[in-house]
Amino acid sequence: MIGFAEYVDGVLDGSIITGAYVLEACQRHNKDLLNPLLEFRPEEAQKAFAFISFLQHSTDADAGNQFLLEPWQEFLVGSIFGWFWKDTKKEDFLNPISKSHVKMERVV
Repeated sequence: MIGFAEYVDGVLDGSIITGAYVLEACQRHNKDLLNPLLEFRPEEAQKAFAFISFLQHSTDADAGNQFLLEPWQEFLVGSIFGWFWKDTKKEDFLNPISKSHVKMERVV
């Protein structure tokens, strides 16, 4: 599986095809890396990934198996839990749960 940074690079270089909003989010991620007021802390994003990996599916054929994040999901989770105001413990997105809305279609 590719990692968070490789996903961003893949979207930006066109090797991973996405919609306009994801492209803009990846562009903003790289732009924010240069912002002196913000810092991305991969170790904080990794804590969220570790928590999610403890969760298990409860139904269907995957029951009992742990959740494995796809690269786009790592980008989403990492973007929510990895950004901080520089030199503080205050998260950039003060309440990520109330400020995040993910909508995706399912193919059955």
